[in-house]
Amino acid sequence: MIHAVLSGLMMAASPALAVDASAAPRFVEGACKLPAEGVEMRCGQVIVPERRDGRSTRTIALEVQIVLADRSPRQADPILFLGGGPGIILTDKAAAVSRAAGLRDRDIVLLDQRGVGLSRPALTCPEPTRDERLDGFESESERRDSVRACSEANAKIADLSAFSTAENAADVIDVARALGYDRWNILGVSYGTRLGLSVMRLKPEGLRAVVLDSPYPPEVNGFDDKPAMFFEQLDLVLADCAAEAVCSAAYPDLRSRLIERLSGLTETPARAVLTSNRTGASREATVSARLVLDNLRRAMYSHGALPRIPAALDALAKGEYAAFFDRLDGTRDAGGDEQKRVPGGFAAGMQLSIQCNDEQEWAKGHRRPAGDWPRPVFAAFKYAYDRPDCATWKVASAPAALHARVHSDIPTLILAGAYDPVTPPVLGEIALKGLPNGRLVNFPGLGHGLTETMCGQTILTGFIVDPQAPLDQSCVEDLRRNFRFTVPQ
Repeated sequence: MIHAVLSGLMMAASPALAVDASAAPRFVEGACKLPAEGVEMRCGQVIVPERRDGRSTRTIALEVQIVLADRSPRQADPILFLGGGPGIILTDKAAAVSRAAGLRDRDIVLLDQRGVGLSRPALTCPEPTRDERLDGFESESERRDSVRACSEANAKIADLSAFSTAENAADVIDVARALGYDRWNILGVSYGTRLGLSVMRLKPEGLRAVVLDSPYPPEVNGFDDKPAMFFEQLDLVLADCAAEAVCSAAYPDLRSRLIERLSGLTETPARAVLTSNRTGASREATVSARLVLDNLRRAMYSHGALPRIPAALDALAKGEYAAFFDRLDGTRDAGGDEQKRVPGGFAAGMQLSIQCNDEQEWAKGHRRPAGDWPRPVFAAFKYAYDRPDCATWKVASAPAALHARVHSDIPTLILAGAYDPVTPPVLGEIALKGLPNGRLVNFPGLGHGLTETMCGQTILTGFIVDPQAPLDQSCVEDLRRNFRFTVPQ
């Protein structure tokens, strides 16, 4: 059934091809390559086809780590954890997952998606050495050259077009089959929610319940919509500060002063002594509008940084650039991106294959505007990857059917952070339209990745125990009552 549905979707792009479903996925047990102290695990690889349309005879080895349940009574339906990025390793997260006490009566399957982490082949690119805060961003030609070099290297070991959400979704179902699960659940985070929804589209047997943390439904084109969503979420932070008497008094006219400062930086970048958030080194650097917006976006992911955003923007508006970055950083460790602590922990090549396949042609060029933000300021906002990369990272485009709304009656819990700059609550509302048994929880004052929080874990646990029961959202009300923006004492 699954291969028949997938075949129909793939044939929308290649009508002459059929899916070869003869090779069943198989699990090859092996050593745990990233063991975690005190965590009992079962590890190995699930072997799947590189392509399911007959164009390749190669296979892919998907690395899995099964964090075994350690609480009785043990439940038979595991949780398959689908990570984000796309491209972020999951098999290094066993210790963190083992601390989710409410879920420890179930096995938790950590899957490195095709092209990611310990799965083989892995579509990695050389780790960037540029410190963007101190050295600025790559030029367009430098970016093209680095993408081309990575593409050429990875094309020698893999069909880059085979690393798609469609194949990825079929992998997830094959992993569940190969591990022998009759009933199972999905927890997807960020891109993992798009992947989870794509699995639901295939109507797999045994899928009991789905949790979508920071939703990214397939109807959304990130290349075109993410810039506008960022500015809309920034406007929400600014409006909430203006509506809060203490914040408004501490930072008056913050939005207008911010726009004035950013507009100035688009015309004439400033110079200031800045501290690297990667190495801790300090030296004079150029402060551009792009640098400001990029660091602001990153900070808005962070639950801990969000209360400091108005204070940081006030410093920026005053031209206190070092203070702006320091307030965004708070007390974070330099170089604190977890995915970079493990070699190959972030697969930039897999990210490009997925994003370009998903979004390069669909709704091409219809970039949504962002309210009344000045055009030069809006244009200064850029992601590390964007549609121009796809001209160099050449992969096939996903068929239009894969952008359609997912309709499913599987019980689904959607978690959204009120200030999330990349997967805001409006995307949860979009996903919910096709899910009659779905529920959306909006977390006040929080950003990206709600299952990292105690409140998110509490609601997740209650849902997994009984997907039909009313949700206890008392901790959400506590967040609403207790959230405050940081102001001078």
